[in-house]
Amino acid sequence: LTSAESKRAYERALDQFREWCERQPDPVGFNKATVQGWRADLEAQGLSAATVNLRLSAVRKLALEAADNGLLDRDTAAAIGRVKGPSSSGTRSGQWLTLAEAENLLSAPDAATLKGKRDRALLSALVGCGLRRKEAVGLDLDYTILGADLPTDALDGLPALYLTGTGTFNPAGKDTLPHLQYYLELGNGLLIVEAEATPEGSAF
Repeated sequence: LTSAESKRAYERALDQFREWCERQPDPVGFNKATVQGWRADLEAQGLSAATVNLRLSAVRKLALEAADNGLLDRDTAAAIGRVKGPSSSGTRSGQWLTLAEAENLLSAPDAATLKGKRDRALLSALVGCGLRRKEAVGLDLDYTILGADLPTDALDGLPALYLTGTGTFNPAGKDTLPHLQYYLELGNGLLIVEAEATPEGSAF
Protein backbone atom coordinates (compact mmCIF):
# COMPACT_ATOMS: atom_id res chain seq x y z
CA LEU A 1 0.00 0.00 0.00
CA THR A 2 1.24 3.47 -0.86
CA SER A 3 -1.58 5.66 0.47
CA ALA A 4 -1.16 6.68 4.12
CA GLU A 5 -4.94 6.70 4.58
CA SER A 6 -5.25 3.20 3.11
CA LYS A 7 -2.52 1.97 5.45
CA ARG A 8 -4.34 3.39 8.47
CA ALA A 9 -7.64 1.85 7.34
CA TYR A 10 -6.02 -1.56 6.85
CA GLU A 11 -4.26 -1.35 10.22
CA ARG A 12 -7.57 -0.60 11.95
CA ALA A 13 -9.27 -3.46 10.13
CA LEU A 14 -6.54 -5.95 11.04
CA ASP A 15 -6.58 -4.83 14.69
CA GLN A 16 -10.36 -5.38 14.76
CA PHE A 17 -9.97 -8.81 13.13
CA ARG A 18 -7.33 -9.83 15.68
CA GLU A 19 -9.49 -8.66 18.58
CA TRP A 20 -12.48 -10.55 17.19
CA CYS A 21 -10.40 -13.73 16.83
CA GLU A 22 -9.19 -13.43 20.42
CA ARG A 23 -12.81 -13.30 21.64
CA GLN A 24 -13.79 -16.54 19.93
CA PRO A 25 -14.32 -19.46 22.34
CA ASP A 26 -12.95 -22.08 19.94
CA PRO A 27 -10.39 -20.46 17.64
CA VAL A 28 -9.49 -22.58 14.61
CA GLY A 29 -6.69 -20.48 13.16
CA PHE A 30 -6.40 -18.22 10.15
CA ASN A 31 -8.45 -19.88 7.44
CA LYS A 32 -11.47 -19.36 5.19
CA ALA A 33 -13.97 -20.46 7.84
CA THR A 34 -12.60 -17.91 10.32
CA VAL A 35 -12.82 -15.07 7.80
CA GLN A 36 -16.35 -16.10 6.82
CA GLY A 37 -17.33 -16.03 10.49
CA TRP A 38 -15.89 -12.54 10.86
CA ARG A 39 -17.78 -11.35 7.80
CA ALA A 40 -21.03 -12.71 9.26
CA ASP A 41 -20.33 -10.87 12.53
CA LEU A 42 -19.61 -7.60 10.69
CA GLU A 43 -22.88 -7.88 8.77
CA ALA A 44 -24.76 -8.67 11.98
CA GLN A 45 -23.48 -5.35 13.35
CA GLY A 46 -25.33 -3.58 10.55
CA LEU A 47 -22.18 -2.19 8.93
CA SER A 48 -22.40 -0.94 5.36
CA ALA A 49 -21.30 -3.14 2.47
CA ALA A 50 -18.43 -0.75 1.74
CA THR A 51 -17.14 -1.01 5.33
CA VAL A 52 -17.37 -4.80 5.37
CA ASN A 53 -15.61 -5.06 2.01
CA LEU A 54 -12.82 -2.75 3.17
CA ARG A 55 -12.17 -4.88 6.24
CA LEU A 56 -12.28 -8.10 4.25
CA SER A 57 -9.84 -6.60 1.74
CA ALA A 58 -7.34 -5.99 4.54
CA VAL A 59 -7.58 -9.61 5.65
CA ARG A 60 -7.17 -10.88 2.09
CA LYS A 61 -4.06 -8.73 1.77
CA LEU A 62 -2.75 -10.19 5.03
CA ALA A 63 -3.29 -13.72 3.73
CA LEU A 64 -1.47 -12.93 0.47
CA GLU A 65 1.50 -11.38 2.28
CA ALA A 66 1.64 -14.29 4.74
CA ALA A 67 1.71 -16.79 1.87
CA ASP A 68 4.41 -14.82 0.02
CA ASN A 69 6.57 -14.94 3.16
CA GLY A 70 6.05 -18.64 3.82
CA LEU A 71 3.85 -18.10 6.90
CA LEU A 72 0.66 -19.48 5.35
CA ASP A 73 0.22 -22.15 2.72
CA ARG A 74 -0.97 -20.84 -0.64
CA ASP A 75 -4.09 -23.00 -0.77
CA THR A 76 -5.34 -21.46 2.48
CA ALA A 77 -4.43 -17.96 1.28
CA ALA A 78 -6.28 -18.54 -2.00
CA ALA A 79 -9.33 -19.82 -0.11
CA ILE A 80 -9.34 -16.70 2.07
CA GLY A 81 -9.04 -14.58 -1.07
CA ARG A 82 -12.25 -16.16 -2.37
CA VAL A 83 -14.35 -15.07 0.62
CA LYS A 84 -16.99 -12.90 -1.00
CA GLY A 85 -17.96 -9.54 0.39
CA PRO A 86 -21.52 -8.21 0.39
CA SER A 87 -22.68 -6.62 -2.84
CA SER A 88 -22.88 -2.84 -2.87
CA SER A 89 -25.84 -1.03 -4.32
CA GLY A 90 -26.52 2.65 -4.72
CA THR A 91 -26.79 5.52 -7.13
CA ARG A 92 -24.26 5.73 -9.93
CA SER A 93 -22.22 8.90 -9.80
CA GLY A 94 -20.44 10.59 -12.66
CA GLN A 95 -20.91 9.96 -16.36
CA TRP A 96 -21.18 6.32 -17.43
CA LEU A 97 -20.47 5.18 -20.98
CA THR A 98 -22.89 3.04 -22.90
CA LEU A 99 -21.57 -0.13 -24.55
CA ALA A 100 -21.46 1.64 -27.93
CA GLU A 101 -19.64 4.65 -26.44
CA ALA A 102 -17.08 2.39 -24.76
CA GLU A 103 -16.48 0.52 -28.02
CA ASN A 104 -16.05 3.81 -29.89
CA LEU A 105 -13.57 5.00 -27.27
CA LEU A 106 -11.48 1.84 -27.53
CA SER A 107 -11.43 2.01 -31.34
CA ALA A 108 -10.43 5.70 -31.43
CA PRO A 109 -6.61 5.21 -31.19
CA ASP A 110 -4.77 4.47 -34.45
CA ALA A 111 -3.80 0.84 -33.98
CA ALA A 112 -1.42 1.06 -36.94
CA THR A 113 1.06 3.03 -34.80
CA LEU A 114 2.90 2.01 -31.66
CA LYS A 115 1.48 5.02 -29.80
CA GLY A 116 -2.01 4.00 -30.89
CA LYS A 117 -1.45 0.47 -29.61
CA ARG A 118 -0.27 1.93 -26.30
CA ASP A 119 -3.31 4.19 -26.04
CA ARG A 120 -5.67 1.34 -26.88
CA ALA A 121 -4.04 -0.88 -24.23
CA LEU A 122 -4.27 1.89 -21.64
CA LEU A 123 -7.93 2.61 -22.44
CA SER A 124 -8.64 -1.13 -22.29
CA ALA A 125 -7.19 -1.26 -18.78
CA LEU A 126 -9.31 1.70 -17.71
CA VAL A 127 -12.56 0.48 -19.27
CA GLY A 128 -12.12 -3.29 -19.07
CA CYS A 129 -10.80 -3.47 -15.50
CA GLY A 130 -12.33 -0.37 -13.95
CA LEU A 131 -8.89 0.95 -12.99
CA ARG A 132 -8.25 4.44 -11.71
CA ARG A 133 -5.95 6.56 -13.87
CA LYS A 134 -3.14 6.30 -11.29
CA GLU A 135 -3.47 2.51 -11.18
CA ALA A 136 -3.44 2.20 -14.97
CA VAL A 137 -0.26 4.23 -15.56
CA GLY A 138 1.49 2.46 -12.69
CA LEU A 139 0.91 -1.13 -13.82
CA ASP A 140 4.01 -3.20 -13.11
CA LEU A 141 5.42 -4.89 -16.21
CA ASP A 142 6.31 -8.03 -14.26
CA TYR A 143 2.80 -8.56 -12.91
CA THR A 144 0.52 -6.87 -15.43
CA ILE A 145 -0.73 -10.01 -17.16
CA LEU A 146 -2.15 -12.87 -15.14
CA GLY A 147 -0.15 -15.87 -16.33
CA ALA A 148 1.60 -19.01 -15.21
CA ASP A 149 3.73 -17.20 -12.63
CA LEU A 150 0.72 -15.76 -10.78
CA PRO A 151 -1.79 -17.67 -8.61
CA THR A 152 -4.54 -18.35 -11.16
CA ASP A 153 -6.90 -19.52 -8.43
CA ALA A 154 -7.14 -15.95 -7.13
CA LEU A 155 -10.17 -15.42 -9.37
CA ASP A 156 -10.94 -19.07 -10.13
CA GLY A 157 -8.86 -18.89 -13.30
CA LEU A 158 -10.64 -15.86 -14.79
CA PRO A 159 -8.59 -13.26 -16.73
CA ALA A 160 -7.35 -10.52 -14.40
CA LEU A 161 -4.76 -7.88 -13.72
CA TYR A 162 -2.71 -8.00 -10.54
CA LEU A 163 -2.12 -4.62 -8.87
CA THR A 164 1.11 -4.89 -6.90
CA GLY A 165 0.39 -1.75 -4.91
CA THR A 166 -2.80 -3.09 -3.35
CA GLY A 167 -2.29 -6.82 -3.73
CA THR A 168 -5.63 -7.16 -5.50
CA PHE A 169 -6.75 -8.96 -8.61
CA ASN A 170 -9.04 -7.01 -10.95
CA PRO A 171 -11.31 -8.98 -13.31
CA ALA A 172 -10.50 -8.10 -16.92
CA GLY A 173 -12.75 -7.65 -19.95
CA LYS A 174 -12.37 -10.15 -22.79
CA ASP A 175 -10.36 -7.75 -24.99
CA THR A 176 -8.29 -6.13 -22.23
CA LEU A 177 -5.52 -8.69 -21.83
CA PRO A 178 -5.01 -9.26 -25.60
CA HIS A 179 -4.64 -5.49 -26.14
CA LEU A 180 -2.17 -5.18 -23.26
CA GLN A 181 -0.20 -8.25 -24.28
CA TYR A 182 0.01 -7.11 -27.93
CA TYR A 183 1.29 -3.68 -26.93
CA LEU A 184 3.83 -5.04 -24.44
CA GLU A 185 5.19 -7.57 -26.94
CA LEU A 186 5.69 -4.85 -29.56
CA GLY A 187 6.61 -1.97 -27.33
CA ASN A 188 8.99 -3.34 -24.72
CA GLY A 189 12.06 -3.20 -26.94
CA LEU A 190 10.98 -0.15 -28.92
CA LEU A 191 10.35 2.41 -26.19
CA ILE A 192 13.75 2.37 -24.52
CA VAL A 193 14.26 6.11 -24.86
CA GLU A 194 10.72 6.98 -23.79
CA ALA A 195 10.84 4.46 -20.95
CA GLU A 196 13.64 6.44 -19.29
CA ALA A 197 11.11 9.19 -18.64
CA THR A 198 8.52 6.86 -17.08
CA PRO A 199 8.50 5.51 -13.50
CA GLU A 200 10.56 2.36 -13.07
CA GLY A 201 8.48 -0.70 -13.83
CA SER A 202 5.61 1.27 -15.37
CA ALA A 203 4.02 -0.38 -18.38
CA PHE A 204 3.20 3.01 -19.90
